[in-house]
Amino acid sequence: MGAIIEFMGAVIEFIIDSIREFGKEITAGILLTITLWAFPGLKKIFRRGEGQNDEDRAAELQKQLEILQREEKQLAQLKEVLQRHEEALKQTKILTAEEMERRADLQKQLEAQRKEEERVKAEIQSKRMEQERVRAEIQSKQEELKKAEAAKAEESERREKMQRQLEAQRQPQKGKREKSNEWARKVFVYVVAVSIVLVGVGALWQETHPTDSGAQYDLGKKYYDAKNYEQAAYWYRKAAEQGNAWAQNNLGIMYYKGEGELPQDKTEAARLYRLSAEQGNAPAQFNLGFMYSKGEGGLPQDKKEAARLYRLSAEQGYARAQFNLGVMYDNGEGGLPQDKKEAARLYRLSAEQGNAPAQNNLGFMYDEGEGGLPQDKKEAARLYRLSAEQGYAPAQNNLGVMYSKGEGGLPQDKKEAARLYRLSAEQGNAWAQNNLGRMYKYGEGGLPQDKTEAARLYRLSAEQGDAWAQFNLGGMYEYGEGVPKDLNEARKWYQLSANQGFDLAKSDLERLNNH
Repeated sequence: MGAIIEFMGAVIEFIIDSIREFGKEITAGILLTITLWAFPGLKKIFRRGEGQNDEDRAAELQKQLEILQREEKQLAQLKEVLQRHEEALKQTKILTAEEMERRADLQKQLEAQRKEEERVKAEIQSKRMEQERVRAEIQSKQEELKKAEAAKAEESERREKMQRQLEAQRQPQKGKREKSNEWARKVFVYVVAVSIVLVGVGALWQETHPTDSGAQYDLGKKYYDAKNYEQAAYWYRKAAEQGNAWAQNNLGIMYYKGEGELPQDKTEAARLYRLSAEQGNAPAQFNLGFMYSKGEGGLPQDKKEAARLYRLSAEQGYARAQFNLGVMYDNGEGGLPQDKKEAARLYRLSAEQGNAPAQNNLGFMYDEGEGGLPQDKKEAARLYRLSAEQGYAPAQNNLGVMYSKGEGGLPQDKKEAARLYRLSAEQGNAWAQNNLGRMYKYGEGGLPQDKTEAARLYRLSAEQGDAWAQFNLGGMYEYGEGVPKDLNEARKWYQLSANQGFDLAKSDLERLNNH
């Protein structure tokens, strides 16, 4: 009888494995075949059984059937998770315009400053050396003039003495006229020498102490590029007080960031931006609009006013304003209708000027076929690459997804995907951190399987509020992968993900709570 029970257990185990491997339709056929073959023998065996009646056998079969039904349900859930996982990978969202665009722009400015720094330092050093050379030359000429004057005076005096001795009696008045003429020559030479000195000193003073607001602004910018923020602020202020719009905007930026010895004062920044914006300065209009969108610098949060200022700046061709106005149309903000066609038009204007966030967003619209654009994954990949090559983190992640799937005419290359995810993740991009974590979990893209590193990356992303990463981190805690098993932590992360409407987290949370 023990052999029979062992045989039945093997059959049941085979049926369960078939359900997992082949699905319920194929397994139903296998089960029917086994049943037709085994039933006559089983019937005889059960009749010879050790007192086991028909009710016991029916109960046992019912129990096995329930197990099979549970396995079938789990298989269906697993298929649903895989399908949703595939869909979620495509749902790369557009970053909010303000923070990520600003971060990318600041990074771009820093990179430009680093490249320019050595050139500016060399230019300043060269100018200082030239100033020293001019001073030395003037001093040398002064010394030469003094020596020449002294020698000339000595020679003149000697000749005059000899002439007086020879003609003292014959022409007394001529000696007086000669002496008078000699003093006139001395005065003339002295005046010329002093004039040369004054002209040189005046030129140096004018170069280092301009009074024209444009020259003051230029000097302030040179100091700013050389990271001499104290002198930059001094000359920007001089120019701004004369009404120079560019200087007002740039001094406002320094107050906004609190650069150099200036305190961080967003109220003063807003005041300076307004002075510049009222003169039609496009960057100042953008900056003031950004402060209204955030409600900074003592200004109310007013997205309508932000949209108005972005439009004024965008109409002058300012790429950052075109991008931000495009985002507001994309999302239907600031009293604007949601108009993805207009958003795509503005993204294109900005992208054509090389704006990395705009290139990424236009690429996303081609990727999804939005804004009246055809779905064109090749064009999406091209735009993602342009943006990614400027170091824009969301574009690096998006291009990585296309390499991971082999889309947009790209080969499927998970190593390249992992490389791009890492570049993006190192800049703090939550989606890339989650994607790189998944590759470590499964050992993909040439990476070793490292669940500890996967859990670390999931956490970085989850702490930024990414729902998919919160769900993944919850799973790591539930099963003790890369972290100690902790069902309370698993519930916490599932709950945070579920609060954002993530269905997979909702179902797993319900399962844990009913466990």
